[in-house]
Amino acid sequence: MHPQRNNHLKYCENTTTNHSFVSKYKEFLSAIKTLLEEEGIKKCLCPFHKKHAVLNLDKTERAQGKHALSPTCDFTFGVSTAEKNRKMVLVECKFNLGKSKIFDTTFKENILNKIKYSKSFVGAETPFFKENIVLIEPQLYQQGKNNFNRLFQGNKNSVIPLTVSLFYDKFFV
Repeated sequence: MHPQRNNHLKYCENTTTNHSFVSKYKEFLSAIKTLLEEEGIKKCLCPFHKKHAVLNLDKTERAQGKHALSPTCDFTFGVSTAEKNRKMVLVECKFNLGKSKIFDTTFKENILNKIKYSKSFVGAETPFFKENIVLIEPQLYQQGKNNFNRLFQGNKNSVIPLTVSLFYDKFFV
């Protein structure tokens, strides 16, 4: 066990479900395992067993009945350190992408627009975690990590790629 482990932000059901925006759209809370599978992760790569609730931002936006949808990240959830230092995390899933599509300036603009709109959509009641997460397939991780560093260098929105396994270890273990 890591002695400093308790200082790391981890999934917090109370932070997730008690956020005022989430409270308005509780019907769009989903088990993260289900949402990841809907987004295209292979079942064998999904380490989630518990029912961790996350808010599906795509469904939430569609429920508002807008004709033209703005780009949102796929989901958000709350983290905390022992019920203190609460933050909301934004996550975008990019599974099933070809290597040629993922790391260009169009990709960067798309991600930054999703982060910007998602933050205004959810609201700043609870501050957002400093890192915005993009989940990618394991075989693209090393390339993704290097390219994300290059693409998002100097950007005020920190965007990091993670595999589902690394994401699980970072926020749920």
